[in-house]
Amino acid sequence: VRALEASPCHESFHARRSATSKLYRYTLDTGPVQLPVRRRFAGHVPWVLAAEAVQAAAALFLGEHDFASLASAGGSVKTTVRTVTRSQVAPDAGSAGTWIYEVEASGFLRKMVRSMMGAIVEAGRGSWTVEALRKALEARDRRAWPAPAAARGLTLVRVSYDPEPSGSTGRRE
Repeated sequence: VRALEASPCHESFHARRSATSKLYRYTLDTGPVQLPVRRRFAGHVPWVLAAEAVQAAAALFLGEHDFASLASAGGSVKTTVRTVTRSQVAPDAGSAGTWIYEVEASGFLRKMVRSMMGAIVEAGRGSWTVEALRKALEARDRRAWPAPAAARGLTLVRVSYDPEPSGSTGRRE
């Protein structure tokens, strides 16, 4: 983590609760063997994933949904409804067999992005259809959802804030 800028903020500012959106990136290597130097920075599955199914699964999360099926135990949120404004997955042009998933939302539940990625992988390998994922999402039951992806590979890319009430202009990131 590196600070690029610091400035005074309004006394009501809270780093987590004042955020208007967060962007996460998940890097996933596929194929029989992962390069050892990537083990700490990318998830890995030994399968080749079907591009059409992977992209259809990612599109399932767009919009406002109740993500209770993706919530892990231990959360203390008032609501499991979140609005996802970006959910895109594509092959990494610089690395064969690597997928990059980017998801941006108004907020996230505990392990929500990893649960999204787990579902994308299951759709890509053909063990879950997008329609089955849609029904599992609507069930609002964690037991009906695929297992989450491993934590390695997940990166918080950006947190965005509205302008502060003290009169500063411009969106903060």
